Formats: sequence, C-alpha cells, structure tokens
Amino acid sequence: MTGAGPVSLEEEFATCCRGLLKGNKLVKDVVVDFYESCIRQADKLRLESKSVRPSKEQQLLETAEALEFQASTWQLLFCLFCLEAPVAGEGGCRVREVGGVKTFTQQAADTAAMDPDLRRCCKVLTWLELSAERNIERSALSFTGAAGAGSGLLAIGEGLWTKTRAASLGKEVSVQGPTTVTELDPDAPTRLHLPLHPDDSAGQAHLISILWRQIRAGRFAQALETCVEAGQPWRAVSLSAAGMCGPIPVGPAAASQDDALT
Repeated sequence: MTGAGPVSLEEEFATCCRGLLKGNKLVKDVVVDFYESCIRQADKLRLESKSVRPSKEQQLLETAEALEFQASTWQLLFCLFCLEAPVAGEGGCRVREVGGVKTFTQQAADTAAMDPDLRRCCKVLTWLELSAERNIERSALSFTGAAGAGSGLLAIGEGLWTKTRAASLGKEVSVQGPTTVTELDPDAPTRLHLPLHPDDSAGQAHLISILWRQIRAGRFAQALETCVEAGQPWRAVSLSAAGMCGPIPVGPAAASQDDALT
C-alpha cells in the first residue's frame, strides 16, 4: 500500500523489473516476485468480491482466476528453469557399512538427476504438485477465511463403517437402499458384490477425495496420517508400500523427506 492507494499489479511488476535492471535481483527472484504478486492480487480480488453486488462479484472472481492462471505460468517457468536443488532430492541419508549400496529411492533420485528427459518430467511434476497445493490453500481460504485452515477434512474415525456394522448386526431396523455387506474387512464390498451403508459409502468417497487431493499436492505423509485418523490404518499401510513419501518424491516433498531422514 502507498499513500495514493493500493499498488496495482503493473506497479508491482515494474518494481520487480527495476530491481533486475539495477542488478539488485536475480532472474529467479524476479520470477518468484511475479508469482507472488499475482497470487496477492488474486486473493485481494476474491476478498473484495465478498462485499460487492453480484454482477461486480462475478467480474472480480473472473479476474482473480485469470491471475491464478498467470501465477501458475510463472511458477512453471520457475520449476523448469530456476530450480537448483536436485529434482528428486538426495533420496535420504546414506546407509552405513553396506559397501556404498544405495536404496531404491536414492537410485531413483540419481537417475532423475542424470537423465535430461526424466529431470524435465520431474520438474513438471513438481509444478503440478505445487499447483495442487495452491488449490488446497484456496479451498481453505474460501472455507474459513484464514490461511492454513483445513477445508472438508474428515472427523476422527469418520472412515469407520459404523452404520454398516450396525446393519449387519441387526441393530438398524431398516436400511435405505440395497442390502449392505455383512463382513467388515476392506475387501468385503468387492468380494461380496454388495455396497456399504449409504452413509458409510458417502464417508468413503469423502475420504478418498481428500486423499487424492493430498497425494496430488505431494502431501503423501499427510495422506497416511489422514487414513489413520479416519480409522483406516490398513489403507495407510497399503499406500506406504513404496515408502512413507511415495516411491520417488519430487520438489518440496523430496526436500522434506531428505530433512526427515538426515
């Protein structure tokens, strides 16, 4: 903000370019500044849209969405040309006294670093995960109005099939919809060709939707925690067969894994 009012996107861009031309900023820093400027302006427009008439609200939201697309483009450029860290990290700490043998994750990280095509693919995947992360943040903002809060998260134990269990024990007089499964192991619906109780089916779909968004955003460890909190630790075990961060994490997820294992 200045004495003359809010700073426009063009003014923010001009300030960034001025720093670049004067040699005070690196190109990668300017790309980050452009991205953050677009995000800042988009969030400001969304906030402003909540206090205007409907016709103006739609216009502001469309402009905000266009700025999100522009920010995403700057982020892609950064991932492709400005990332300096290994795209798949280091694969965690080295195992001692094994004759220099590397783990599968370390071998995958080395391959990603040496192969140009694979390295470029990992950079694009990093961008996709960061974009998904941004979508989660936007959902949290629209749901609570505060950054960092959750949106649509499951309640503790919400993944438990309590209604299905009650129906199978005859504690529920009537169950809407088709007959439900009479066994509660994870494979029962497929094996018996029968559905869960409608409420449990809705909870299952909700859980899978949240897990999909978390994994898309590179939040693999958080997805495992969500499984456990929802009452489905067996799903966490199934998902973590290739490691607590997936078979080959990239970008921030890879850096987090390296930090956790060193």
